[in-house]
Amino acid sequence: MSERTERQNVKVSVVQKDIFGSLIADNKYDDDTVVEVIEWLRGLLEVVPPEYRASARVDLDSVGGYEGEHHSEIEVYYERPETDEEMRAREDKTRQYFENEAARLEGLAKQARARLGAA
Repeated sequence: MSERTERQNVKVSVVQKDIFGSLIADNKYDDDTVVEVIEWLRGLLEVVPPEYRASARVDLDSVGGYEGEHHSEIEVYYERPETDEEMRAREDKTRQYFENEAARLEGLAKQARARLGAA
């Protein structure tokens, strides 16, 4: 049976990082200027393929940490349709999962039948 699934979108992260002060510089606890942040974001946008730039997203989050410490996280990403290779890999992984699950359930059923037969 060669039933194909629909092509799905793939999330591609351009940057994903924790922020403890500076958005741009790692291990810098000073604030960035607005101009620095805009230039940084423009640079990230240049990494995104032109056909996906209008839909590129920024996700900002606040994360609680040890003993009430909080920090922010940022992710800049875009979504694109999966390639044929990615789709085949996803389908293979899904097929393998269900084959393993069927084998596991068959093993449980065999054990149950053996117990019922022995009872």
